[in-house]
Amino acid sequence: MLIEIRKIAKRNGYVISNLFVNGEYFCDTLENAKHTIPAGDYSIAMQYNEPTKEMLPFVQELEDVHFCNGNTARDNSHIIVGLNKEVSRIVNSTKYLSQLLKLIERENEIKLVVIR
Repeated sequence: MLIEIRKIAKRNGYVISNLFVNGEYFCDTLENAKHTIPAGDYSIAMQYNEPTKEMLPFVQELEDVHFCNGNTARDNSHIIVGLNKEVSRIVNSTKYLSQLLKLIERENEIKLVVIR
């Protein structure tokens, strides 16, 4: 599986991106501008997240960076998935995280490409 994050807008305090799964648009992402993932190639692995008590997709090469739900970049320093329908916010995050987890659970190898 290939997940691609294409950065499309850097604003004061946050970055909005489009997330593609195997070449098809899936959703948007929101990251805190201070903790945005650098452009590059990465590997994704499922790991247990103690604060949420669930398995989440972590970026293996970066310490404690994972895909999650939330609404604003202030919520955390991770990759929030959902739809960017409001300025500086992501909506329907829980729904899109759940859908992404269902896609990921069937895969043995997950690659992440981040493009600026």
